[in-house]
Amino acid sequence: MLADKIHFDVIIIGGGPAGCSTAMKLAPAGLKIALVDKTTLPKAKVCGDALSGTVMKVLKGFPDDAFNEFMQIPGILPSWGIRFVAPNLETLDVPFVKDRNEQTPIPGVTCKRLDFERFMIRKISKYSNITLFPECNIKEIALSPSRELVTVSGDQVHLTAKVLVGADGLNSIVGRKLAGNKLNLRQFCLGVRGYYQGVTELRPENFIELHFIRDLLPNYLWVFPMQGGIANVGLGLMHHHIRKSHISPARKLEDILLSHPTLKDRFSHATLLGELESHGLLMGPDNKQISGTRFLLAGDAASLVDPFTGEGIGNAMVSGEIAAKIIQKAFGKNDFSETYFKEYDREIRKKFEKELKISKTLRKLASYPGLFNFVVKKADTSEKVRDLLCTMYTDLEVRKKLMNPLFYLTMLMEPLKRSSSYKP
Repeated sequence: MLADKIHFDVIIIGGGPAGCSTAMKLAPAGLKIALVDKTTLPKAKVCGDALSGTVMKVLKGFPDDAFNEFMQIPGILPSWGIRFVAPNLETLDVPFVKDRNEQTPIPGVTCKRLDFERFMIRKISKYSNITLFPECNIKEIALSPSRELVTVSGDQVHLTAKVLVGADGLNSIVGRKLAGNKLNLRQFCLGVRGYYQGVTELRPENFIELHFIRDLLPNYLWVFPMQGGIANVGLGLMHHHIRKSHISPARKLEDILLSHPTLKDRFSHATLLGELESHGLLMGPDNKQISGTRFLLAGDAASLVDPFTGEGIGNAMVSGEIAAKIIQKAFGKNDFSETYFKEYDREIRKKFEKELKISKTLRKLASYPGLFNFVVKKADTSEKVRDLLCTMYTDLEVRKKLMNPLFYLTMLMEPLKRSSSYKP
């Protein structure tokens, strides 16, 4: 027997970055909010543990000095640059910031996902108008016959609300039940990650490492330094790559660390802490429905993972901000119709559509090892190209340049002259 109905203004399914950001931004408006998740809250999700500049920016917009509080977490490690390893094994180190001083804002950090989500849940728990429902596996979602409420039912919970936010990941039950969305395996990526102790030759400035290995392209293997001398190491493989190779991502990662020329010596005495774990991602963009009468989808549920960088947390948090803004406006107008919520679609497209399409094209370009080798070689001799590679992860205009064939022609014609101010 189901419990008695509990009514809220907003129900958010999914207690990850998208759901928590939506709740955080809605809370000051005084709306009665339910945050529901099928696991414990906070939850330890398998993740690369890298938090981009986008995440830093969103945190700075949260109330109650959230950013400065977050930066006091013991497990945070600032990252000041990026190392590219090309398919031909050439290595390029590029700092995120030139001429850094004590006042320079931190461009990004590594932080265990559990620590990050623990911080988010702790902030949310301070609001008396937010109720957490952990370990609630939602099984049914439906609009009432009058379409004036949405009903959510699951393990001993029976909730109703005026608005429902689906922030519940790539196979969102909200998306399936209310929009008829299906999992698109052509965009499905499986990532595998492990924590290693004793990895050698990590940069003192905690540069994150991206290894573009020939038979993995356009995927890459990552090595992200973490607090305490450990490293988050993993790789992501698209669904079709897994089917073609007939090998599990975990086995593939182990084989590479044992045999790859740039990695085998560095991992020869490294110890895997715990076990390798896997997680699924749905690389955007997708044409799925992300809003309708009384519902919105945010984060991975809306297919907002960047297909080139794999960035998901920052995009999820931004979509949560947008969802909260649209929901507050909907309450002001008392309009929760599919037509009104198209405003959410427009805002999401304006923010992400070009970026995701450009990233999808760049992912295709990354499939060509010769092109990638050429760019890294030029970057080793050209400060201009190094700057482009460094900023392409955060600057949309730079990504547009990388899509233009004239960019590569210009690089080809530029004299091979090593910059005297740069030493790799």
